[in-house]
Amino acid sequence: MLKLAPVLLLLTVYIANGTAQNQKLGVEVLIESLCPDSYKFMRDLSGSFQPLAKYLDLNIIPFGKSYSYINGSSVQFQCQHGPRECRGNKLISCALNRLIEQNSKVQFTYCFMVKYYVKKSDFTQCANEAGINIEDVLSCSVSDEAIQLQLQMETITKNYAITFVPTIVYNKIYSHDLQAKSLVSFKDTVCEILQNKTSGAIPECTS
Repeated sequence: MLKLAPVLLLLTVYIANGTAQNQKLGVEVLIESLCPDSYKFMRDLSGSFQPLAKYLDLNIIPFGKSYSYINGSSVQFQCQHGPRECRGNKLISCALNRLIEQNSKVQFTYCFMVKYYVKKSDFTQCANEAGINIEDVLSCSVSDEAIQLQLQMETITKNYAITFVPTIVYNKIYSHDLQAKSLVSFKDTVCEILQNKTSGAIPECTS
């Protein structure tokens, strides 16, 4: 069977949908709140996302190598970096569920990880900058809403049988090559995909 290069494989998805020129590139970013590699990727993403935002449909999935289990009558979560990571994943999920604009989600998540993971400090500044109520997010994180959001994140994550966090998926097709490139430079990887699916240059990719 003929194997397609990662970028060519993604192009076949665009063409099959008949919208190669107009369809936004789907991006799923699977992270963990206390993962050092997730933090490094979010730092890169926060600095490169905004100019490319109009070409992308991005979702941040804070779950990673966690898993859910039933304890009596309640749903619990086991996280790779312990209970504090589970709480962080819930907090991110709750915050993202209150945000609409993509760049706000990216910037909040990076800010949160700087405060929660790196500095181990309060993330009020992140909530204020994003325009969301921190008390509302905190209340959500200990509610059934957070559990349901995390179960949704688990379902998405299981689709890809991840072995590394963060995992970056384009148009719901996992590619090891694009994953490796994304960890080096998200902008360069996205620009490679975009420029291969359009007939003209992408201005945001030339600066």
